[in-house]
Amino acid sequence: MNLFEFLSELIIATASRCLLGAEIRSKLDSSVAKLYSDLDGGFSSVASLAAWLLPAWVPLPSLIRRDRAHHALKRIFQEIIEARRKENRLNESDMLATFMTATYRNGTQLTDEQVSGMCIAMLLAGQHTSSTTSAWLGFFLCTSKQLKEKCRSEVRNVISDSLSYDNLKELVTLDHCLKETLRLRPPIMTLMRRCKKSFKVNNFVVPEGHIVCVSPTVNHILQEHWKDPEKFSPDRFESTKEGLPTAECNEGGGTNVKCGKYSYVPFGAGRHRCVGEMFAYLQIKTIWAVLLDELDFERDDLPAINYQTMIHTPLNPLVRYRRLKPSP
Repeated sequence: MNLFEFLSELIIATASRCLLGAEIRSKLDSSVAKLYSDLDGGFSSVASLAAWLLPAWVPLPSLIRRDRAHHALKRIFQEIIEARRKENRLNESDMLATFMTATYRNGTQLTDEQVSGMCIAMLLAGQHTSSTTSAWLGFFLCTSKQLKEKCRSEVRNVISDSLSYDNLKELVTLDHCLKETLRLRPPIMTLMRRCKKSFKVNNFVVPEGHIVCVSPTVNHILQEHWKDPEKFSPDRFESTKEGLPTAECNEGGGTNVKCGKYSYVPFGAGRHRCVGEMFAYLQIKTIWAVLLDELDFERDDLPAINYQTMIHTPLNPLVRYRRLKPSP
């Protein structure tokens, strides 16, 4: 089974229902997950380089697929928006209704085109990052049978009757495995910020208007902050403070001290930290709690990393699986 494709379809289905409403969920099938994949393909390293070097009309295949996917997704969302306005259903408790009724400070409402664009962006931002992280979590668990069984045992002990928001928080081992997955496989390699005011760092001046880049991929394996940085070791998150490991750091030349403030930044930091962080944890843990209870996955090694896309997906993301419980 292609674990990444399976999780991509599952996550776009759950995210669309939770964030944007029932109608959008009803429209999103596996073909829409493929549209989002084509849309993301337009952000590949080759496509990004081409955007700088070549005229916009050059017919690169990845850009053609991207534009077709964008137009197709736009039609889907605009049909739903038009139907809601026609039926005067603007009081739904979802982000689509929020976008449709939102106004700027001067009282101007968002156009339907702007609303559809924001819906597309919301799912693009959350779907591909969460499906990639979910897949990597599965691969890390496959390569550590002991951890996989520990997570499964925890799931079955904690969730005896039904899964809820409260008992999901008790899945501590699964939570640590997810955080360690985000440390070793952060979905985005580079976070960028524009310097609004010149400032000095040691003897180096960052001029106003320049772009500052931070790489979670590099931060998360710095020897001065992490003990055995290349090793998948969820136990390092057992004793935490402010969401950072305390027992497995090397900062200051010793252990049992808190890692640097920005040594762990899978969701960024500061006022522009990802607003979907808590939803991502909730969604991924919910999915894997169910999967671990009902299925067993096997794979002998970790897949290679695809560095050609904006989100660092696994190459050849295949697993063997078998059911542990009969289908309902």
